Amino acid sequence: MATVKRFEDLECWKASQELIIAIYKICKKEQIRKNYSLSDQIKRASVSVSNNIVEGFERISRKEFKRFLSIANGSCSEVKNMIYVMKNLSFINKEEFNELMDICQKTQNLIKGLIRYLYSLEQTK
Repeated sequence: MATVKRFEDLECWKASQELIIAIYKICKKEQIRKNYSLSDQIKRASVSVSNNIVEGFERISRKEFKRFLSIANGSCSEVKNMIYVMKNLSFINKEEFNELMDICQKTQNLIKGLIRYLYSLEQTK
């Protein structure tokens, strides 16, 4: 892996931005928009994924970076749970559900891959 100098170069950050956009778009649907607490919570959780990736990247140690990546992963799971809620309440259809879940899974896979990479660096010392 090439040395990453800016958080904007992280693939997991790029995926988290895609997730934010998808969540904000789906929250424009009237049923979701009217349910302010659901809409607000899923939007905040999606932004939390990205924020934690960035905050961890800007920390001094790899240990802190891994911790913030773990928090970002947890926030992504929170988003996934809320997508299930929206599906179970019939606020989104199956296609919307699958699209959102795919973006979440992609984001989580990239986060977990970066965590594994950071752990592997410790093993090579």
